[in-house]
Amino acid sequence: FIRFCDLFNIPLISLTDCPGYMIGSQQDWAGILRHGAKLLYSWADATVPLVSVVIRKSYAGAHYGMLDKSIGADFVFAWPTARVSIVGADTAASVIFAREIREAENPEEERAKKTKEYSELYENPYPAAERGYIDDIIMPHDTRKCLNNALGILEKKKATRPRRKYSNINL
Repeated sequence: FIRFCDLFNIPLISLTDCPGYMIGSQQDWAGILRHGAKLLYSWADATVPLVSVVIRKSYAGAHYGMLDKSIGADFVFAWPTARVSIVGADTAASVIFAREIREAENPEEERAKKTKEYSELYENPYPAAERGYIDDIIMPHDTRKCLNNALGILEKKKATRPRRKYSNINL
């Protein structure tokens, strides 16, 4: 789909709500890495305007697969309620604070406290915006206006690429 839109100069907008890729041996045998690599390659190779809006969850490798600045997005916006992180708060808290949770008088209460703490500090879109991974945090009712503005700015986008006949995508 990405390559088709690129072929006919159709701008792409990605609305992201992806808690991550499935993991496990079944997914490995089904070729999740191969298919994920094709998706990333398609985003990186696209020359049309690329705009992403994180509307809810955007975790780990799926964050890149749904379009990110590092893959080539021209603009990335996020709603204030978006969750952007390398991993979900439950998993992160259970790994990062494992010792504190294990040694606590009430481990379940401590796990809930640490999960909430991690979520408030790192899982919201503001740290990502501070680091430049997100261009702007927008209110949901302003989404259409921001997308129109972004596409207006990118209307005359011209990609400068090395001369070649075609891309060499790994199939």
